[in-house]
Amino acid sequence: MTRLTNQVALVTGAAGGIGAATARLFAAEGAAVALLDLPTSAGARVADAIGAAGGRTHFIPCDVKEEDQVAAAVETIRADYGRLDILANIAGINRYGRVEDMPVADWDLMMAVNVRGMFLTIKHSVPLMRAGGGGGIVNLSS
Repeated sequence: MTRLTNQVALVTGAAGGIGAATARLFAAEGAAVALLDLPTSAGARVADAIGAAGGRTHFIPCDVKEEDQVAAAVETIRADYGRLDILANIAGINRYGRVEDMPVADWDLMMAVNVRGMFLTIKHSVPLMRAGGGGGIVNLSS
């Protein structure tokens, strides 16, 4: 038996980098893993790789800065798994440059993904976690 057997994890930013590695680790430890990321083929590839390794996973295309998409994603997790034990907020973007040269739209986009997205996934995940007796939330930022 592995450490996360019978648990369900949600990982944002799961299509690549730290998010994909986290999703793979959770699956290897026995968790069913819901992968959230923008609707690209990368998320499906990560889900396919986890499945090929024997893990249980589901890629849910989701823009974390959009509340309706986050709410729908958590509802999909509830319908598919009936619970949520772990939320790993890893989705994040960065725009580089000098502050005085940065377009306000770039700043707003970073705040929407990195801060609002984290808030929205927590807001919509906590009720499902509470219904199952609790859970854990990990928020990554840089």
